[in-house]
Amino acid sequence: MKISEYKYKLVKNWKELNQLITYCKQTGYASTDFETSGTNAMYPGSIPTILGVSFQPGGAWVIPLGHKDSSFQDEWPSVLTHFGREIIENPNIVKIGQNIKYEMNWWRKYGITMVGRVFDTMLAKYLLDEERPHGLKEMVDRFLPDYSGYDLPGQPSNKADIDRIIQFWSNVPLDEFCKYCALDADLTFRLWIFFERRLIDNKLYSLFRNMMMMASRVLSEAEYEGFTVNRDYLKGLVKDYKIKIIECEKKLRSNPIIIKYEKTRLKGIKKRMIDGVQLEIEQFKKNNNERSIKSREEKISRYIAGDYTTKKEREMVEPINFNSPKQMIDLLFENPDGFKFDIVKFTEHKETKKETETP
Repeated sequence: MKISEYKYKLVKNWKELNQLITYCKQTGYASTDFETSGTNAMYPGSIPTILGVSFQPGGAWVIPLGHKDSSFQDEWPSVLTHFGREIIENPNIVKIGQNIKYEMNWWRKYGITMVGRVFDTMLAKYLLDEERPHGLKEMVDRFLPDYSGYDLPGQPSNKADIDRIIQFWSNVPLDEFCKYCALDADLTFRLWIFFERRLIDNKLYSLFRNMMMMASRVLSEAEYEGFTVNRDYLKGLVKDYKIKIIECEKKLRSNPIIIKYEKTRLKGIKKRMIDGVQLEIEQFKKNNNERSIKSREEKISRYIAGDYTTKKEREMVEPINFNSPKQMIDLLFENPDGFKFDIVKFTEHKETKKETETP
């Protein structure tokens, strides 16, 4: 579905805001989604720009807050707290959200505490299936494919530079922004219907309600309030453990099996590099390209002498990387010159060993 095709209701005044509140109370549900100028509520100077609210599947209303084109302008904090007191702090309203502790922290920033029954679609997905991804867009792609791909043009990823993220989300036109936010709230509501039934059918609903959602409240508060850190002690630990890690790695690399494996491995890498250049020489011979042939012969001489000049060449002959799953699989299980530990269990596609048995 194209984002431009989605219909939503924009709240333009206090009368329409109170109408939205009435509808939420009538249905007993409020699926909410904040769009903000920053990455989280704790980021200095960040504000909520709009709030999407769905009280029934199939539609959503949007309350403009700190957006530059908001109809509420300077009174948006009062609008937000009014909706929060009437709906978010109302124990009779079921609150629905994706990664809802994020929403909790934005409400907390404005003195609103989320009470009553709360449902996080991200946590529900995780409990039913712990395999990633758990993001809203990915879940929509999987479970609601008709609405797949409604990202805004040029939308940066969550891993992008913070200044770029703020710049983008602070300048999205209101109408386009509202459709995006409304879809988030509406589709989260639909996912709630989908997941709640499955939690009940799989006898996981009690666990979800009584442990995961309660833990989410605690984590949200801890994330917002933070905790005291002894910086000097922490810096000391970083320094001490850096030395310990270097010492442990040095001891590990002195292991006879690893030494033998490393020699064989580097010998094999060098052979493959030379063989690759030999193939290039054969191709150049067909064209009588003497200059290129001479250049490749000099490269082979360098390889034989252990002289690697380019970044790519040096990376190829680097010592074994203990942080590389692929190299560890080869060292621990597959290579005859490695440890040759027994393989107890494979993944479904036999790509990575999940469990090992050591002597």
